[in-house]
Amino acid sequence: MAKTVYVDGMRVFKPHANAPDFVKGTLLITVNDLIVFAKANEQYMRDYKGAKQLPCQILSNDNGDLSITLDTFKPSNQDGGSEPQGAPPSGGDVGSELPF
Repeated sequence: MAKTVYVDGMRVFKPHANAPDFVKGTLLITVNDLIVFAKANEQYMRDYKGAKQLPCQILSNDNGDLSITLDTFKPSNQDGGSEPQGAPPSGGDVGSELPF
């Protein structure tokens, strides 16, 4: 099992007791801390439409407290893409493979 890496610069809190139902929580971002963390963890960056993204997960513990962790999962395909195994290849004429 991979070690849990908590994201520096991001803190998440449960909603205030008087908050309306549509409020699910509060996220506080300390920009400078997050930038330092992102630069230190560039190996986990993913590319999406030419933009670098840092994949994170919001987790809750047994007490219901929330935390933000770094998603360190690396896809097993060699090209580094994020398409799931068995997915049709990107691009190309997919319509020519249809049976009708």
